[in-house]
Amino acid sequence: MNRPTTRRKARGLLRSLLFIASLATATAAWAGKDHLEVSVSDILPQHVSLTSQSAPLAEGDFSSDASIVLRYDYVAHAFPDGTADFGSFALGQRLVDNSAEPGNDSNYPVTVTAGQNGTGQHLRVEVTPGNQQRNGPGDFDPASVAITTHCSAANPCPTDDGSEIEANLQFSQGSEVNTSVKIKVVVKLVHPTECVRFYNFLTDQDMTTVVDSTEVGVIKNGRNAGKVTATNPFGQFSDNVLVVNTCATEQNFDLDINLDPAFATNPNPTGNPGNAVFTYRGGVNVDPDTFNIDEFSMGTPHGQLLCLNNVILGGNESFLATVHMGTRRDLHVDDLPADGFLFTAAMLEPNLACAGAELAIQAATMSYTIK
Repeated sequence: MNRPTTRRKARGLLRSLLFIASLATATAAWAGKDHLEVSVSDILPQHVSLTSQSAPLAEGDFSSDASIVLRYDYVAHAFPDGTADFGSFALGQRLVDNSAEPGNDSNYPVTVTAGQNGTGQHLRVEVTPGNQQRNGPGDFDPASVAITTHCSAANPCPTDDGSEIEANLQFSQGSEVNTSVKIKVVVKLVHPTECVRFYNFLTDQDMTTVVDSTEVGVIKNGRNAGKVTATNPFGQFSDNVLVVNTCATEQNFDLDINLDPAFATNPNPTGNPGNAVFTYRGGVNVDPDTFNIDEFSMGTPHGQLLCLNNVILGGNESFLATVHMGTRRDLHVDDLPADGFLFTAAMLEPNLACAGAELAIQAATMSYTIK
């Protein structure tokens, strides 16, 4: 009565042994395949780390690991708008002879394709050349990898401090080569802290004297009583917005300048068209206390434009925007603010015509007495 059960157990044991044998055969066949190794070198710009299995990997050292990670920091308030070149690195590839191991050898020629896994929403990597063929183990020709960022209104990149964008580079070689190697490229957005200094201050129109108070002349009698006539001792002023980048990393932003409602650009845009706004470039050893306009470049005119779009500020450089201004011609004493004049300037997300998120704001004030 127990013989059928015994036979079933025997057949089950035989199937298990055959399955284990087939796995061993497949593993042995795969073990004999040559395998791909890669290296990363000539990394631009300066990177934070290059690791393999979370351990440091030296530039130019080869690895067959599936978790090679290249990390960068991008110091700015936002990733650049549109498609922008970010960096590059040299990619080494080689097929290592594994024929001494048991199993089936690789059949040549073998073609290895290197490319991004997926299209990459915000960060993309492109390998040149992307396909290479070998007729046996050894080194492939050197390849280069270009890294680009892709941010737009339709596909916005993250803007929070510490946000990361990434791309995965993988390798395809069919069934003749053993590899699981992958390279992940990660770029982290690091908001500048000590890198960027931002000032807003007022001077006379010649930009030689810092001003924080003024006298306002008002007609006392007659049909024009209450009309503001002038300011003293300076009849015109300059609102000066200074951005200093003390780090080597380029910064970019929109700059939005807002005058107090009692003031207007001068030359006045309706009565006397001309250039009231100028921008300048200078060094990093400058602030309102040491300010000297003679240490800046020649000014670039911007008409009456108070929104400066996509300012690009180089490393170790300063950017100065000046607005020549005076009190409005139609100003009445009743229009004067109770708490003094207020002028503001805001750094905003770049290339959005001053409609982006606010990154930083600075205010300048001027008190007054009526004469």
